[in-house]
Amino acid sequence: MALLSATFASAVTESEARAELNNVNAQLDAATAQYQDLVAAVDNTDARIAAVEAKIAALNAEYVKTTQALDIRYRAIYKYGAVSMFELILGSRDLNDLTQRLALLTRLADGDIRLMQEEASHQADLNKLVAQLEQEKSGRQAQLTDVGGARQDIINQLKQKEEALSGAQAADEAAKNTPQEPAQPAPPAGGTLTGHSESGEASYYNFTGGYTAAHRTLPLGTMVRVTNLANGAQVWVEIVDRGPWGAGRVIDLEETAFARIADISAGVIQVAIEW
Repeated sequence: MALLSATFASAVTESEARAELNNVNAQLDAATAQYQDLVAAVDNTDARIAAVEAKIAALNAEYVKTTQALDIRYRAIYKYGAVSMFELILGSRDLNDLTQRLALLTRLADGDIRLMQEEASHQADLNKLVAQLEQEKSGRQAQLTDVGGARQDIINQLKQKEEALSGAQAADEAAKNTPQEPAQPAPPAGGTLTGHSESGEASYYNFTGGYTAAHRTLPLGTMVRVTNLANGAQVWVEIVDRGPWGAGRVIDLEETAFARIADISAGVIQVAIEW
């Protein structure tokens, strides 16, 4: 029986855990079906063993009957004394008596031969059935070994299934607890700008939780590219609010957008904005 060898790393994605769980479920179903087939095979072997044992019992009974019949014949010969065929024939009174005595001797001899042949046949059949019984029992032991292996395989796979389920649940929980970063807005079609730009200070605030910004005059909905002049990092934002109102500041970036181009601890940075 091939046992599962897959193990789960401490860090596993939800999709990986789900795929592994599905794989373990499929293998568990296959191992369970194999186990059931093996149990059925053992039951069939038990039935065959019982049938062979019944045949052996029947043949033993026939053997006993044949042996008893022969014993009776031998005891009769011993009781009345051994009489030779010639003495029996010579003692006949006439031709008719001779014929009857010969017929009797023939029947007695045939009966003895038949009983001995039956006894030998029963003994041979018994030997074959005993050999068959031993073979069936040996096969049954091998089947029981396979059943034990299949059972252990199922136990191992159930353990793997529990690990997979635990991994999937942990991944689900981690996914629920991990804040999802909003997607950056798409730049204008073709990424072209109108050629307008402005430079100054940019600060940040927490407003909508996305890639948005506040500007004093640009129309709401305008897409703006903001470049951090200190490191060249860029981010696209959408103007959705008015501000900033501090002197020297040209734009207020939402915190998520600000963090894309500078460390939040900086607070205020020099930027160029284009639209």
